[in-house]
Amino acid sequence: MSHNLLLVVKQLLVSNIGLRDNVDELIINIWETELKENGIDIHKSSIFQFFSFFKQANARNLFQIKLSNSWSIRRCWQKVQQDFPELRGKYWNERHNLKEPEVRNIIIKHSTELIESNTEIL
Repeated sequence: MSHNLLLVVKQLLVSNIGLRDNVDELIINIWETELKENGIDIHKSSIFQFFSFFKQANARNLFQIKLSNSWSIRRCWQKVQQDFPELRGKYWNERHNLKEPEVRNIIIKHSTELIESNTEIL
């Protein structure tokens, strides 16, 4: 996990409360900034122009824009909220307290089924 990406995510969660509950919006925000740093302003071009630019540039190997991996951003978002409770969104407890038992029960159920099916083979 990139230390720099962790710092970017933390700074965004501090400055934009809405991103604390919306990881997809956080990803878009980070990608928009990275594109702008590479001279691409998504607000000043149509989607057709945007993709045409990428297609032409990649075909000619003019540049290599590296956008942060969405899963890395998501993991950083989780890590920052784990380490800094004050940066958790208003739905953090709901996501963790209500979903955790449900996920645990699914894992137990499937593990039990797997063990039973393997026992029958032996």
